[in-house]
Amino acid sequence: PRVRFRRFGESSLEIELLCWIEMPALRGLVEHELNCAIYKEFQRRGILIPFPQRDVHLIPTGAAGMSQEAPGAEGEPAADSAESAAGSRAGWAPASAADPAAGGGGASR
Repeated sequence: PRVRFRRFGESSLEIELLCWIEMPALRGLVEHELNCAIYKEFQRRGILIPFPQRDVHLIPTGAAGMSQEAPGAEGEPAADSAESAAGSRAGWAPASAADPAAGGGGASR
């Protein structure tokens, strides 16, 4: 087997394990067994695997005292977009559309 450090990922160090097997038909099973053995060894040694985490905030629309659309500039209704229209049909709007603290408030992407 050979181990190679390939690159820095967004939240990872990407390492490649190269190995050879006599029966290529068993590739899936051997890959599964290797991955499980590596994972168990990581657990035994206390090595954690990082992964990105994101918070999603859902804001109900149409509730008592809340308007269906977030106001745009100078009190005008916000411009329609596919994203906000889809959210309104489902009864929810993306947090960024209605919450300036979440990056909304008319900022362009």
